[in-house]
Amino acid sequence: MYSIIFIVSILTLLLTLSIHRFLETKSRAPGASGAPSSGYFSWALRRVLFSVKRLKQSYQKWIIKRYKAGERWVFICLALTYGYLAASGFVFSLAGIRLQGVFLLLHMLLGGLFAVCLSLAVVFRARFYRFDTQPSASSRKRLSILLFWVFMASGCLLIATALCLMLPIFSLRTQLDIFAIHRYGALASLLSAISFISFSRVDDS
Repeated sequence: MYSIIFIVSILTLLLTLSIHRFLETKSRAPGASGAPSSGYFSWALRRVLFSVKRLKQSYQKWIIKRYKAGERWVFICLALTYGYLAASGFVFSLAGIRLQGVFLLLHMLLGGLFAVCLSLAVVFRARFYRFDTQPSASSRKRLSILLFWVFMASGCLLIATALCLMLPIFSLRTQLDIFAIHRYGALASLLSAISFISFSRVDDS
């Protein structure tokens, strides 16, 4: 059941964000009169094929321009640790294989590093994502603020549930319930992270 919810949620979100970006691009184009399905599919294919070439440009926009030199490594580390945690957790879960061995050890170690980086990210960026200081912010900015805090909250939930699973004070039934919360918290964090990246812009920093 979880695998079905995961696949449907991710595909729906990616398709929705992709169509939104396509329509936004078409509306900015001079003389655009609509967004036919053939135009969308060719546009989406071009984005996929040239995505690797845009990595350096995206790094310049997302890291160099957005963060100070002292903060840069915190967010790079946050992205790398979260990337491994998401990959190892979701791949093993969807494949129906128990996470164990070296992969589990790295999952636990990088989980601790992720917790540290997440705390530092809140310290460095919380002031830029305050609801009470954005009275004239655009709807895109308000949404990115909301998604930022959803990701932070779901990240804290992941950390808390992971710590609870390490403590020998809960019964097996309770641990299974905590593990289920951990899995859905991971899905919420992934959905919010993807949405945040999509709706955030360099000029929103």
